[in-house]
Amino acid sequence: MEVRRPDAGLAPLERYLSVLKCDSLKALECRICERINHAVRSRQGEHLPVKLSACVAQFDIDPNPRFESAVAHGRLAFDDRVGQFVVSLSRRPGSQGGSLRQQLADPFVRRQRFTYAHEVAHRFCYIQADDGTWIRAAERASASSRPYTRLRLLRKLMIHEELLCNSIAGRVLIPDDILSRRVGLLAPGFRADPGIFSANLDELCDEFAVTRDCMLIQIKKTLRRSQNLLGDLVWFLVRTDGASLVPRFATCALPAAIAGVAPVEVYPGEEVTARSEAIAAFVRRALTGSMPDSGPGEWPCVLATKQKTTVHVKLTGHYSVDRYRSIPGGTVLLWGNATLGRPLTNHAQGVLCKENYL
Repeated sequence: MEVRRPDAGLAPLERYLSVLKCDSLKALECRICERINHAVRSRQGEHLPVKLSACVAQFDIDPNPRFESAVAHGRLAFDDRVGQFVVSLSRRPGSQGGSLRQQLADPFVRRQRFTYAHEVAHRFCYIQADDGTWIRAAERASASSRPYTRLRLLRKLMIHEELLCNSIAGRVLIPDDILSRRVGLLAPGFRADPGIFSANLDELCDEFAVTRDCMLIQIKKTLRRSQNLLGDLVWFLVRTDGASLVPRFATCALPAAIAGVAPVEVYPGEEVTARSEAIAAFVRRALTGSMPDSGPGEWPCVLATKQKTTVHVKLTGHYSVDRYRSIPGGTVLLWGNATLGRPLTNHAQGVLCKENYL
């Protein structure tokens, strides 16, 4: 008689959570954040920036990452030789000289800090088998699936885990309670003078030693908990990576309604040309150094709406450029207020235009 595992009837994600003894991904995120943040606070209190490597040894992680050319971003693996998990990071191009303060100001270093925190979060998604070996919870959860579906299910579970670890990394490097206090103090100034938004954002990034996209994502989560903290402020953060300099949205924030129309936020990683040829061209010029690093501007954009239509809007405000130092590319922040432009079009009609939403 075949003996079924207790979790055999569960869906893959439910099996994954069962392996990690948790009821939901959100509960798992909070549990991991609490463990890491407790370790950090015990070591350095509320001192910033967070120095994660100083406290990871208690989680069986080697505090010193390995830098390898073959690693694209980051990797976590258990090393039997040292009896610890080891974080591997991509090797930084060029020199790593300068003071600690100068290094922490480098966007590449800040991205590696996020990657390091992301890989540390993966550590809590491993379980120890009966023979003492460490295996991924995703692999255990998909092990009972049929061979021809196992790989597909494993990939789906790893997508959930990657998003989970991104969220944890942001909350570890930018603790919720500290950020809420900072944003609460800065919000009145944002509303009174939207032009100072970028300067205050950069001050926060310097204090926490994180990139703009990491900080903006955490600020947006704070805003969701504190309605109307920044009023109708709109922002788009656009990034380019590598020699191709293809502009992609990193993150954005939109008000609940623009002139009575409820917009849908752009998807992170989406090519900017799908929404605005004008913004894409502007970002390319800004990152090649052919214009000032900051100033006022206006940009057209096409957004989808919750009414299943598209709407043309005009963003009027300011921009600020932050170029990478070690690699090509950088980020451009556009922020201000949005107003309606051309009339709505309906997806079903297949109306095409220069900046048609795809």
